[in-house]
Amino acid sequence: MAYLTHSGHLVLLPLHLLTSAFLPGQAPIHEQLNVLRGVLRHRFRKSDTHSTSSSGRTRRAWTARLAWTGIKLSVLSAVPSCGWYLASSLTSMTAITSIFNSFAFWAYLLSIKMLGEPPSAFKLGSVVLSTVGVLVISLGGAAVEGSVAPAGGSSPLVGDLLALGASLSFAYYEVW
Repeated sequence: MAYLTHSGHLVLLPLHLLTSAFLPGQAPIHEQLNVLRGVLRHRFRKSDTHSTSSSGRTRRAWTARLAWTGIKLSVLSAVPSCGWYLASSLTSMTAITSIFNSFAFWAYLLSIKMLGEPPSAFKLGSVVLSTVGVLVISLGGAAVEGSVAPAGGSSPLVGDLLALGASLSFAYYEVW
C-alpha cells in the first residue's frame, strides 16, 4: 500500500499543472515551472560561490548534489516506515498510530530550531492539544483489555519507543 501511495506522488505535479491551466487567475504553466526551477537551483546550490570555471563541472556538481539529496530523502523517508513495521509486532496498532501521529509536535519544535520559525502561541497550543490527544489515546488504551500488545507482541514499551523514534524521524524528514 505504501508503494501505491508514494507512487501517486509522481502524478501530483502534472495534475497540479493541468488543473492550474484551467483555473482563472493562475500563472501560466511556463512561469510556474520557472519558479520551480529557481527554487530547485536555490535549494541545491553550493554554499560557496561558483568556483568552477567550466559549465560542465558545475552541471556535474549540481547533478551529484541532487542525487545525494535524493538518497538522503530516500533514507529519511524509509526510517519512519521501518520503525513503524518493527513496532507493529511489539505493541498495539492503536498505540503505534497515536504515537506516530505526534510527529506534528516534533515537526513544530524542529521547525523552530532548524528553520528559525518564530514561536507562535496559537501554533504551540494546537500542537500541544494534538499531542495531549495522542497521549490520552495511547496511554488510555493500555487500560483496555487486549490493547496492550498483539498476540505475538513481547514488549509494548519497546514498541512504543520504536513508534516514538519513527515519529521523531518523520518530523525531521518533514522539516528537512
